[in-house]
Amino acid sequence: MGTVILTIFIIGILIIIHEVGHFLLAKLNGVKVLEFSIGFGPYIVKKQIGDTVYSLRIIPFGGYVRMSGEDPGKDHYEKHDFLAQPFYKKITIVLGGPIFNLIFAILVFIVAYSAVGYPVIPITKIARVEEGSRAYFAGIMPGDSIVEIDDIKVKSWYDFYGEYARRDTNVVKIYRNGQILSLVLTGKSSDSLGIVPHIPPLIYKVEKGGAAWESGLKSGDLVLKVEDESVNSWEKFVHLVRSHPNESLSITLLRGK
Repeated sequence: MGTVILTIFIIGILIIIHEVGHFLLAKLNGVKVLEFSIGFGPYIVKKQIGDTVYSLRIIPFGGYVRMSGEDPGKDHYEKHDFLAQPFYKKITIVLGGPIFNLIFAILVFIVAYSAVGYPVIPITKIARVEEGSRAYFAGIMPGDSIVEIDDIKVKSWYDFYGEYARRDTNVVKIYRNGQILSLVLTGKSSDSLGIVPHIPPLIYKVEKGGAAWESGLKSGDLVLKVEDESVNSWEKFVHLVRSHPNESLSITLLRGK
């Protein structure tokens, strides 16, 4: 029921934004707007400001903008009528709704991305190297940590891939057994790099109502063991869980305050 109400609410918001687009573009192009309505059916409330009646109606599924001179059957049109406008103005008004919906979607994405962000894990350790790949022929090995690429320091895989795609040949500095080694990635950046990043078994987000949520897992938990087997990567954690479908598992965690 809650999902249905939320869906109706979101659709209502999108319709309002759509109609606002038509309304504003009509006003900007000198077209007389007779009514701007949210909803259909009998009025709940209405108020006239200037030439326009602003109304809220009882059925919330929709809305409309009623402009002067929309009826194609008239013999004569005034200069403020919709059909009296040049073609480019009519197209602008018609496209106003979809354009405003697009702008709204972009703004929602920007706000959501800014608020939630992208999880950047401050680690560049390598879990696996695929045989025959660029990394394999360069001499990169599992357990290596990348510290620089083309003289630019990297602290995360986000940093690394941002520089990696810029050129075909890369000089990579890696940390291995207490030493810094310089290795060269040859070939094309579009070829398979062959690196599987080491991702620590850190719980980033727990969906409410899911199995993890019901078991008591929380964001920020670090998985140490599944049953009696040590876990040192996200890949291993996922493998152990998936290899025991429909079974209860004992998980040892490290949890901050």
